[in-house]
Amino acid sequence: MTRRTDDRTRAGKGRPRTDDRTPAGKGRPRTDNRTRAGKGRPRLPGWFQYAVKHRAERCLIGDVGVRLHDNKMQADLGFTLAAEWQGRGYASEAVRTVLDDLFRRGLRRVSAECDARNERSARLLERVGFRREGYRPANTWLKGEWTDDILFGLLASQWRT
Repeated sequence: MTRRTDDRTRAGKGRPRTDDRTPAGKGRPRTDNRTRAGKGRPRLPGWFQYAVKHRAERCLIGDVGVRLHDNKMQADLGFTLAAEWQGRGYASEAVRTVLDDLFRRGLRRVSAECDARNERSARLLERVGFRREGYRPANTWLKGEWTDDILFGLLASQWRT
């Protein structure tokens, strides 16, 4: 995995969302997982996008976005993966790699949310260790309709590598 900066926000609301391009993930991942902690903007408050690159194909297949809060002790996380790469474990590997980096840096909590209809994203978040913390009906206007959100959280004390 390589990193790139990007000032865009997820779902146009300044918060992370997983979307219908996010996989459940199975199989043997072959992504480039390198992280370079301490270089660039990932340690500064605000959004930072980690690019998910396929090693063998040498192409960008998705991203993991992290919004570090001003207190630098908590963050929000979102992810996307191109449809043709879903179901192979790439998103799970990328999210785990980013979470490991965040918790090694001393963060206490990472939050995520997804459209309630996106069962694959919800399962991925639970599989990597997140716990469901809430449900907000008709909370987000997305693609011309109101959508429900599922809220997730993961504490450093719950993280397993």
